[in-house]
Amino acid sequence: MIKKILLFCGIAVLLTLFGAIIYSAAQPKPFRWVQSNSFHDSQPYGASVFGKQLENFFPEKNVRNLIVSDLEHYYPFINQSETDPYFGGELPQVYLEDSIEDALYALEDYEVKRFNLIGFYSSFYMTPKSKRAFWMHIYQGNHALILADKMEKDIQDFLDIEVNFRLTSILYDKNVDSLFTIQTPDGQLTALKPFDSFTKIDSLPENAEVIAQNQYGDVVGVSIPVGEGKVTYFSLPVAFANYNLLKRGTAVTETILKQLPVEDSYYFSFIHDSQSTNRNTPSILSFIHSNKALSWAFYTLLFSIFLFMLFQIRRKQRIIPVINSPQNMSLKFTETLGNLYLMHNNHRDVALKKMNYFLAHIRQEYNLDSTVVNDDFYKRLHLKTGIAEKVIKRLFLQYFYIKARHEITQEEFLKFCALLQHFKK
Repeated sequence: MIKKILLFCGIAVLLTLFGAIIYSAAQPKPFRWVQSNSFHDSQPYGASVFGKQLENFFPEKNVRNLIVSDLEHYYPFINQSETDPYFGGELPQVYLEDSIEDALYALEDYEVKRFNLIGFYSSFYMTPKSKRAFWMHIYQGNHALILADKMEKDIQDFLDIEVNFRLTSILYDKNVDSLFTIQTPDGQLTALKPFDSFTKIDSLPENAEVIAQNQYGDVVGVSIPVGEGKVTYFSLPVAFANYNLLKRGTAVTETILKQLPVEDSYYFSFIHDSQSTNRNTPSILSFIHSNKALSWAFYTLLFSIFLFMLFQIRRKQRIIPVINSPQNMSLKFTETLGNLYLMHNNHRDVALKKMNYFLAHIRQEYNLDSTVVNDDFYKRLHLKTGIAEKVIKRLFLQYFYIKARHEITQEEFLKFCALLQHFKK
């Protein structure tokens, strides 16, 4: 009884969860107005549109995630200081404290690798060793684009800029929309969807070129020469979000990306010199949780596995098979065989088989020899069975008659069977 109740409860729970999955799958997927800067996020503040269109800005060039091997040729020329918690070892020649120009002397005999770097993340950060390799790459004549709300202080100092993070409601109470009206040097205006805060560049070097600002004069985009290369910094990556690209236009995006030459371009969200920098690839769980119905299905599967394990941990006994006692099927076989002959109207063969069975019964039951049938046999059978002698004679005469014929009628067969019935009383 308890097993049936548990079974019904389990079925009810599974049906409820299945119904909830169907119901949630039928509901419209809500939007998440959260900035993610992920090329795999199709929400309004994701960047899947930018990720798909990025290759179009660099035709016939390789556009992909930045990997460790792209910058590792700089690492042997950078020795580590005690302030670097990520690496150690005995690498040659140039220390992190030395100038970039000194570090580049070690690379004079090496061919310069040409490719753009595109950093796209809320907070731009690099490890000390990767930071040094990043600057060495730019100094050799390459370009980098940094799209980030916040930037590490060391990078600000190196670029000689000051970045401040401000709340929109504090600075401009009357017209919040104007904070995200971006103007490019060619005079084009792009009104972005209002956000609760923004980052502006308060100070910049003399050789810097302003490439984007709002209508109040706040600088949000700047291009700064670094060695033979150039670093472009744009402090409003929300402009590259799906919603703004599709609804507000691409003027800002095109202006920013035009700062980069048409070369191979590698994008990243974090540079680390010991592993792949592909942080834009979603994990399995994040992909599952990105869809409500898929998330429900995942947890239903886990719950079902838990229920299965819960019922399987109970001790089980092997089922004892039921062994029936042997049955004598000879009479049933004889009956089936007789019906088969009767169905084919073969009355003579059935009658002869019945008589052979009767003679065998006489030999076994009464110990009489049935090979010689005469008056003495009739008399002895009469004494053994108590059946009238004239009935016995009539039975054997009918038997001899049937045996001599090729076939008999049904009436003759039934007459013979009636005589045999005297011995079954």
